[in-house]
Amino acid sequence: MKNNFSFFLKKSNFSYFLFAFAISLILFRGRLGSDDLEVFNYVNDFHQFEGSFFEFFYHLSTDQKIFFDSTQKHTYYTTLHRLTWIIQTGIIYFFTNEALSLLGIKNLFIVQYASGYALTFYSVISIFLFNKILQEKDLNKTQSTYLSIVFFFGTSLIFILTGQYIESLSILLILSYIYFTNTYLRFVLGLLLLFTKPFYILVIFGLRVNQLNSKNFYLNYSNIKASKDLFLLACVYLIFFLLLSNSLGNRDFILSYFSLQGPTFDFFTFLKNLNNFYFAPGAGVIFSLLIPVSLIILGFKKETFIKIIIIFLYL
Repeated sequence: MKNNFSFFLKKSNFSYFLFAFAISLILFRGRLGSDDLEVFNYVNDFHQFEGSFFEFFYHLSTDQKIFFDSTQKHTYYTTLHRLTWIIQTGIIYFFTNEALSLLGIKNLFIVQYASGYALTFYSVISIFLFNKILQEKDLNKTQSTYLSIVFFFGTSLIFILTGQYIESLSILLILSYIYFTNTYLRFVLGLLLLFTKPFYILVIFGLRVNQLNSKNFYLNYSNIKASKDLFLLACVYLIFFLLLSNSLGNRDFILSYFSLQGPTFDFFTFLKNLNNFYFAPGAGVIFSLLIPVSLIILGFKKETFIKIIIIFLYL
């Protein structure tokens, strides 16, 4: 596998990028999803705010926020819950806005469109990258292309092509983490995943199971040593979390942030939700992701059981 992004400069890959750019225009539904709208509100508010980052955090806890669209309002919780999304939307917002300014155009619709379009573009690139990974696993071009089409268009993953969900970026980051082997690049990718949603640390760990020693049910010193970068990722995330909490002057920030996610503590409600999540006809994971589940069963190995436990904890 590659250690840098030089493969993007190859003629065949560059041609695919042009194709992905064009096909994304067709697949993108042309509107922002509610979560994307929240992030766009956040970035638009920051663009119009005069002050430092920390002053802006205080501003987010007041009633002075500016909403481009009040359908989904942003708060200071948005900062951590959707940080990676804020970074990518912020980059798109400012570059697109500057380009339009040079042309003497002021049109936030175009900026909004670019923000949502990027997510569809990520999805199309993910299909390409998934195909490349399968070929690295010794599948021929016909087999890898067929599986890529089935996986992205024959399962519920087709929803990411609409350009409304941050999972489009998450899937691209996960596939990039699998494809690239450079330690520093993988650390950055892992950090971006954590700042998208903190429990993606379980996904990263699942991708590393094959490299771990199964001795003592994986509880051994060699595995701890091999996973030191995961501990570093978690520490960086927590330090950022605590610094932000301190800057806001909210000592209960962490507890209130996680309680905002609406965790279920009733055991029977938990069991009901768990059953519906996996076995609800049409919407349950077993039915909506039947093809990937079948492939997992066909390729079942010793490490697969550990990965299934990780998926269970993640979901």
